[in-house]
Amino acid sequence: MKREVKTRPKDDGTYVETTTETITPEDGIIEEDNQNNPLEKNYKTGYQVNTHIETNDPRIIKPFLYGMCSIFYIIGIILIIYKFYIMGIYCFIINTITLISMLKDINKTEKELLKNPTYDPHDKTVIKEFSQTIKNDVKEAASKTFTKDTFKWFVKTAIPFYSAITITISLIISIVFGIILSSILYGILIFFGLLILFIIIAIIYFALVSLLFNN
Repeated sequence: MKREVKTRPKDDGTYVETTTETITPEDGIIEEDNQNNPLEKNYKTGYQVNTHIETNDPRIIKPFLYGMCSIFYIIGIILIIYKFYIMGIYCFIINTITLISMLKDINKTEKELLKNPTYDPHDKTVIKEFSQTIKNDVKEAASKTFTKDTFKWFVKTAIPFYSAITITISLIISIVFGIILSSILYGILIFFGLLILFIIIAIIYFALVSLLFNN
């Protein structure tokens, strides 16, 4: 596994940090701690390129925080409108606690940044710059992900898995409907009908994936 950290510090004290984690089949199965639950483990394998972008800039974090909290407030209102009062109130309480807690940390960071004379709390161009940074980093990660080698590995892995799932689902559904309709013929027709449907879906899917990798 290869981990690359790219930090872009600015004169005003803010920074943007991009962490790119590249995994290949040669790395085997990688075990990591679950950040949300210390008792659980996360396992990774195959071809993966994971990108994590972090910043300490309040001018970027605050609008994002307000936007996310607004969505959850709307969800809370909808729950209350449809008479799910407990869930709606719970959503409001958790959302408010989260908002206050995070704003406290953000304001603390901003207070430190304001000591730097080059930091302008009203500069809105940083959002556009950050969006462009995300776009460039995601594009770079995609170029590392969608290669000929990863496509070959994807096809080699996906075809047996998809075939097994397709045959199993088709067989179960055909048996169930064959019993319901009391007809072996209908069961056989349903089985082959589903197989043809899944094959058509697979052809379309792999065609789209191949175009993505070729790009």
